[in-house]
Amino acid sequence: MKVCIVGGGNAAQALGALFPSKGHETYWFAPFADEAERIKAGIAEQGGVMKATFAAHNEPNGLVEGKPVLVSKDPADVIPQSDVIVMPLPSFAYWDILAAIKPHLKEGTFLCVTPGQGGFGWIAQEVLGDVYKKVITFATLPMPFNCRITDFGKHVGVQTFKRHYRVGTYPPEASDKALEINTQLFGESQSIGHLLSCALYPINAIIHPQRLYRLLKDYKAGDVLPENPLFYE
Repeated sequence: MKVCIVGGGNAAQALGALFPSKGHETYWFAPFADEAERIKAGIAEQGGVMKATFAAHNEPNGLVEGKPVLVSKDPADVIPQSDVIVMPLPSFAYWDILAAIKPHLKEGTFLCVTPGQGGFGWIAQEVLGDVYKKVITFATLPMPFNCRITDFGKHVGVQTFKRHYRVGTYPPEASDKALEINTQLFGESQSIGHLLSCALYPINAIIHPQRLYRLLKDYKAGDVLPENPLFYE
């Protein structure tokens, strides 16, 4: 499969190791600031590969290495040849990313966003216009990783690689193909119907307050934490 990763954050860099290691022809669009150059420089220093270490309870586990075909800040370099565009992005980035890739999308391209909240479908419809009818959009829940960059452009530590996914698709009749793609990329997947189902699925609103409560339930005014608590680890 020809896949393009979008972004330069924790999950994007984990995918930069994972996807090529699974045999996918992997391209990488990193448009923010100097991230593309930093990633290219980092992987060049270690033989062109991105590295990720997956904790022992995951599959895969241990060190995973992958060699992206090309990393670029220019969407024209990496979007046209890709069949699937994977966007592990915060919702505030949707608009600018979609505007940048719009001129380079071919008919039948699958746009995968994770975790898929923030009204992605509505934003994509507005930004892409008529192009929206020529592509397939799907959202993947949850975000595949709990991970942190340990050396930018070189290595990511993956604490958890999720095993089960829910996928919402537009148009809904393309859900079987979207499930097939998601399964190849991430793992066992089931459909939850329309893309809108993911936009309205409040996973972070449910999980994050509980995690914060566990971290801080004994806090009293004036307490000073000995170190910055890790949210997921």
